[in-house]
Amino acid sequence: MVSPYFCGNLMSMSCKLQFQIHYYTKTGENLYLKIYGSINEEIKYLPLNHLGNGFWGNSFDFSEEDLDFEYSYVVKNNLLQIKKDEGVLQRSFLRSDLSSDYFFIRDFWMDKGRAENAFFTDAFAGLVLPQTSQFPEALHDNGFIQLTFHLKVPFCYEGAQLIVLGNHEKLGHWQPVNGLKLSNKSNNEWVGTVSLSIFPGNLEYKYAWLHPDSNVTFEGGENRHLRDIKPMLTRVNILLNDIHFNYITPYWKGAGVAIPVFSLRSNKSLGVGEFNDLMLFSDWAAQSGLKMIQILPINDTQSSQTWTDSYPYAAISVFALHPLYLHIESISGWANIVTPEELENIRKDLNELDAVDYERVLTCKLDLAKKIFVNQWHQLKDDNEFIRFYNENENWLTSYALFSFFRDKYKTVDFTKWEDYSVFNPTFLTDFINPANDHFLDIAFYFFLQFNLDNQLLNASQYAKSKGVILKGDLPIGIFKHSTDAWISPHLFNMDGQAGAPPDPFSATGQNWGFPTYNWSEMAKDDYAWWKNRMIILAKYFSAYRIDHILGFFRIWEIPAHQVDGLLGVFNPAIPLVSQDFNNYGITFDENRFCKPYLTLALLTSIFSEDVVEIKSVFFDLNQNGLYSFKSHLACQKDLEEFFNSTAGKKYVSHKNILFSLVCDVLFIKDKHQPNAFHPRINLMDTYSFSFLNDHTQYNIRRLHDFYFYQMQDEFWREKAMEKLPAIKEATNMLICGEDLGMVPACVSGVMKELGLLTLEIQRMSKNPSTPYLQESDIPFLSVVSPSTHDMSPIRCWWDESERDQIQYFYQSQLGGENDAPATCTTELVEKVIDLHLSWPSLWAVFPLQDLLGMDEFLRNPNPAMERINVPANPKNYWHYRMHLKMEDLLKRTDFSDKLKRKISFFRDL
Repeated sequence: MVSPYFCGNLMSMSCKLQFQIHYYTKTGENLYLKIYGSINEEIKYLPLNHLGNGFWGNSFDFSEEDLDFEYSYVVKNNLLQIKKDEGVLQRSFLRSDLSSDYFFIRDFWMDKGRAENAFFTDAFAGLVLPQTSQFPEALHDNGFIQLTFHLKVPFCYEGAQLIVLGNHEKLGHWQPVNGLKLSNKSNNEWVGTVSLSIFPGNLEYKYAWLHPDSNVTFEGGENRHLRDIKPMLTRVNILLNDIHFNYITPYWKGAGVAIPVFSLRSNKSLGVGEFNDLMLFSDWAAQSGLKMIQILPINDTQSSQTWTDSYPYAAISVFALHPLYLHIESISGWANIVTPEELENIRKDLNELDAVDYERVLTCKLDLAKKIFVNQWHQLKDDNEFIRFYNENENWLTSYALFSFFRDKYKTVDFTKWEDYSVFNPTFLTDFINPANDHFLDIAFYFFLQFNLDNQLLNASQYAKSKGVILKGDLPIGIFKHSTDAWISPHLFNMDGQAGAPPDPFSATGQNWGFPTYNWSEMAKDDYAWWKNRMIILAKYFSAYRIDHILGFFRIWEIPAHQVDGLLGVFNPAIPLVSQDFNNYGITFDENRFCKPYLTLALLTSIFSEDVVEIKSVFFDLNQNGLYSFKSHLACQKDLEEFFNSTAGKKYVSHKNILFSLVCDVLFIKDKHQPNAFHPRINLMDTYSFSFLNDHTQYNIRRLHDFYFYQMQDEFWREKAMEKLPAIKEATNMLICGEDLGMVPACVSGVMKELGLLTLEIQRMSKNPSTPYLQESDIPFLSVVSPSTHDMSPIRCWWDESERDQIQYFYQSQLGGENDAPATCTTELVEKVIDLHLSWPSLWAVFPLQDLLGMDEFLRNPNPAMERINVPANPKNYWHYRMHLKMEDLLKRTDFSDKLKRKISFFRDL
């Protein structure tokens, strides 16, 4: 059956296209061709017929003007719902490329999880992989059969020519010197065509590299063939979209360095690392053979305008950049405000500090920037580059600037206290973003800041690329509850919840980040436009990015607004337990017994001993059943915290932790949406309440707890992730790494593999429950391996602060030590850690700068404890770590950078 592509203008048909693809579907699924027309045309889905043995195909008539298009394949169920999509545009048909009235196009399903796909992202676009020059296109004569070979090759052997060899004279009869030479057209796509008089149904062939010394490197796997191709006509142009070269040897491996921008130190920086410092750091990375610089979030976090704003994951805008990273001397007109001598004195004062003085640095920069703005605004407002920047970013820039103005006016980011402006109205923008408004210049100052920050980061990113180095950004999972985004789009968020993480070995009570959770159903209405816009902005500066806590796209740990720690959180979304579930596990459910703390006099006495009488009178009431309960005004952690901060409560602060724990000492938590539905409290087996149950009930509740968390939700969470992550991934062509650490559902690895997302593998956070440390056999190729994250101690600090038996086991199992582990982590031991990561079979190995410098006795910080960036258990952590030496001095140590470069080359070439 021949199906027309368009319903109109059928008389002008000039070409027939026959598509064929091999793909095994499930029962009730069908394959469709997804045609992307011009910008103003909707996507069209053309049905394919099942031809047997996994083959699908169909023929379609196209008019000549409709022949330039891009396409992919999708799987739909009987309800025409898309179940699987190849994703981003990866195929195209251009009429100008070929000359025939009939084309047979053989395709293969482009699996997003194929390792090769990573090499076609922006992270590898002409940057970090060896390329080869374009060879002249092979000439061919006319024939009845035009056979075109098309292959995407991510990287090449230096000086080698890609050829096709096969059992036909046009393919050299397997003789390399006579093989078909392919042309490198663009984007690493190779094409070659031969003309044949008859269809070669028995043709077998392979792709190979012909080296300058005449040696040949064949691809792996069985010979390719044409046995399954059945053209409708004898005169045909056959296009073989063979997708990927089947490499036998290991894929390319890259090494990178992780460092927050604020931690950089140079002669030109002003008390903190700046965007301009990334250029000097790129010089060192390139000199050392490092291909990636990974940084922390760099968005504006000015809420309290104190050092607590140093936390980089609480941005007041997910789009705006932080003025902390501004380089004053790169702003036009700066010399009219401050002399070089004056600026140098300020710089010397701030740069002598061991760490970042967040408040002094930011105050200084904003003060200078405001003076420059006042002096330059009359020129800048008519500048073409500024006008272009404003027009391209107006959709977020104006609301961010107005938010910042109101923050300054009302001295708070809590917009609920902004009187008439507490609820956003678009008319605010009309009224205030107006040169006639008295406050316009106060608002325009933030346009000026963002314009200069954008320029400086773009320049740094482009400079890094020129050195063969890419920047990898960081995408926070949450938004700050008092942010521009929450103010203008509260419908996108659950403002009554708090995002966090369940308990883990690093935090026994979990983590409460204080961020609102996402209203995913609302976000889905416009196909996650808010997320896509975030990705597009990120892609301006970065070729790769890390998704912070990617588990949040499966489910997020949501904590009630009245709680301080994370123990009473539940996963959102999650399927709750109902009466039938309890019955199935032989549990007689009692809501009062299971959903409230079970506090007996004996328990309180054992906890508070001689203070029990006073503690009871202040915090507890005695109930008729003989049990105790918290007084109504102290029944949650937020109420308790407020009391402890009062004059009357200060004397009881020493009991804060245990009282916080008793509030959470329940077995089940009521679902806030569904009546008579419940969720197990995480680790309920650790509660006092659980210890009072009989053995039989304990056994059944433990089984139900484990079933709920580790089996019951898995497919549900997989479906939720697949609703969101594909749209976010396909918004750009950046390489994506997901931070998949913590309490990881079983479905996560499968989803990440299916979507081609890199996993994060941390040496001291094994995902294998049988071992505390990462093992080579557990590392997928599509991954990033690293000794630690910014939430952990660098290797030398960890060595000093850990228990000796833990260090001894690490020393023996990871580093091959035979005797007692040294008391401190020597340069040799750090080097062994680096070598081990470079030898592992991952796509990337990324090292904290602190660990790399730890290999050298003269470059390492004398005090390892000063290298810690964050302590997750401390919600008031000061993020102010700064490298102890200047990058100019680091660059002079060419012996060290040469050594590192040799290491990277050695392990990459194994």
